[in-house]
Amino acid sequence: MERTPIDWTSLTDEEFVEIAERQLWLSAFAANNPKAPAHAEVDAAYDDAVRRSKPWLYNRAYNLAADSCGFSVSDRDREAATEEGWLKQKAQRDDHYESIQHASHQRSTG
Repeated sequence: MERTPIDWTSLTDEEFVEIAERQLWLSAFAANNPKAPAHAEVDAAYDDAVRRSKPWLYNRAYNLAADSCGFSVSDRDREAATEEGWLKQKAQRDDHYESIQHASHQRSTG
């Protein structure tokens, strides 16, 4: 029986998180099987979260899957699973990247 891929684009945000959590769990469970369909679904879920301009939805699903597997999720990871937290962390990464670029430019021209 051929499996039909999930139509991620048709899901609400809540449905996305619920189904992505399940696929992340299945992907982790099938780590010994590189051809398991869940691996492709996890990639598609990430791509769709980016397409929606809501990458924190994927983080939220990931955290839920990690919790359900008994792994502890850090406060920083929990923060990144919200829109506000994700945007805050992105700004911090962007600032850090700019400071590295500036320092590198200073060394190369100094």
